[in-house]
Amino acid sequence: MIPRTPLDSWIASQTHRSDRLDPDLLRNYQLRALNETIAWAVGKSPFYRERLDTFSESGLGSLDDLSGLPIMDARDLGTQSLRILCISQGDVERVVTLRTSGSTAEPKRVFFTAEDIEHTKNFFAVGMSQMVAPGDTLLVLMPGAAPHSVGDLLKSALTRLDAPCNVYGFVDDPAAVAERIIACGASVLVGLPGQMLALARDQEAALRSRISAVLLSGEHAPPWLTRDIATRLGCEVFVHFGLTETGLGGGVECRAHHGLHLREADLLFEIVDPQTRTPVPDGEAGEIVITTLRRRGMPLIRYATGDAGLLLGRDCPCGSRVQRLLPLGARIHDYPVSPGLHLSMHHVDEAVFRAEGVSACHATLHVSAWPDTPDSLALTLAATSPSSKNIDTLETDVRTSLLDSPDIGPLLQDGSLHATIAWTSAAKCLALSGPKRMLTTRTIMEPQPCPN
Repeated sequence: MIPRTPLDSWIASQTHRSDRLDPDLLRNYQLRALNETIAWAVGKSPFYRERLDTFSESGLGSLDDLSGLPIMDARDLGTQSLRILCISQGDVERVVTLRTSGSTAEPKRVFFTAEDIEHTKNFFAVGMSQMVAPGDTLLVLMPGAAPHSVGDLLKSALTRLDAPCNVYGFVDDPAAVAERIIACGASVLVGLPGQMLALARDQEAALRSRISAVLLSGEHAPPWLTRDIATRLGCEVFVHFGLTETGLGGGVECRAHHGLHLREADLLFEIVDPQTRTPVPDGEAGEIVITTLRRRGMPLIRYATGDAGLLLGRDCPCGSRVQRLLPLGARIHDYPVSPGLHLSMHHVDEAVFRAEGVSACHATLHVSAWPDTPDSLALTLAATSPSSKNIDTLETDVRTSLLDSPDIGPLLQDGSLHATIAWTSAAKCLALSGPKRMLTTRTIMEPQPCPN
């Protein structure tokens, strides 16, 4: 029997003082919290006072009425952050500044109070409890030196589970990371999906059967990737969705692995049509929109994340009634390389890693402004060590996979995209850009002469 997610009873206790979630009581709580949040924001923030000036003091009548409020996005967090803030800057515990890769827009600034950070720690502790037993040692392959960074928050949260937590930082050298895992006796790992795949492929022989669970976070983790890691390491793999804007924690898989259970005491999730910005039914894909329910420092009301996903409903095979999200990996505003296609790193990964023997991948997309000059996809790859194939054979396999890709293949075949491949070690490949494994260059490329 699949155990019910621990988030079920945790959210129930926080929202209606029960040990089992009742969706009707949860919705009542969310409506009260939503109206309190809106009233607070209108009273304290110039941004919301202007934006929600028609909001009635009596509040929204139902959660469905939320769709009548305007949507905000990353541009607002870049240009209006101080006007969104509802408290004095002296009461802010942490400020995160984020610049979107390849963008000239103002960087986003997100402010958190000490209470916001405590809510995130609680979520992390509950979510991790299904994969960490007392006495297990956890290794976080994400940054942790800065106060309230992902690694620091996880380390603090894990003390509540009596589980030692070590923070390594991003995977820089798979062999060095494997040595650290063995030295500290880590049985649970947390890391970026692409970096964890590189580790599993490069160090399969050293790590297989040493790891009991892996949590993937920070970027999209498609099913083929989680299966590959699980098979190579002989462990259970969980997926987490979270953004800086959600307070890092957003949703996490249960042991049924049937969607990510959401942090419903703190966040409301909507899926909207990217063009009309109107909500779509459960099971239909669109853009993920979040509303915070307990933040007083910088509440976000209908914030469009730019991420694609769909809601799966409340009937999970684990028995929980917590709403579930299925992230789809695509970014609504990924740079278009052809009409109707937005090329993302997950498209590249799905093609490149289909070739057995590739352990790491970094990509740079050079976008041409000239209609007769193809865009260029520069791939830097690493082979597993040791590899059963020579580089020429492996490169042939990669090019075949790129041509077979339904997203990349047509662009290569019609000449609108050109791909180059360079080879290096896994450590050097991972060091090229850290967590940003696809860079987009939007400068104008000089037109190239056509071959005779």
